[in-house]
Parts: sequence; C-alpha cells; structure tokens
Amino acid sequence: MVQFSISRLHTSQGIFRLTGYHSCHDPVNPESVQIEVESIDVMGTDGWVALDIKASKTQQLLQQIDPEIVSHLLT
Repeated sequence: MVQFSISRLHTSQGIFRLTGYHSCHDPVNPESVQIEVESIDVMGTDGWVALDIKASKTQQLLQQIDPEIVSHLLT
C-alpha cells in the first residue's frame, strides 16, 4: 500500500483533509482501489476540525465520499 495525503479535497459533503494508504490493482478501474483512511479533518468556520475516524457517522461519511477520494487519487 502507498501512503497518501490530501491537503484539501472539495466534495459534495464539504471540504476535507485526509491521510492514509491506498492500493490500486488496475488504474483504469476505480473499483480496484482500496483505501484505508488514518485521519480526516473537515473545514469548519474556524479552520480544520478533526473527526473521530472510529465514529459510525465518520465511517458513513467516508463511504459517501469514497468515489470522490478515489477519483482524486487516480488523477
């Protein structure tokens, strides 16, 4: 797996900063990308706010923005 760091990702759910690992077996097929997010921060009104990676709401959020993360990593 390869480490990644996204400093600012604009998504349908907000603006995020993420770190983690990804692997891609077929760069043409987005479904082949596996992602392990280690940390995620959301841009709040006063700056970055860390989200609890283990919280169920954060896991749901990650599922929602997964396609946007994959798209960013493949570009």
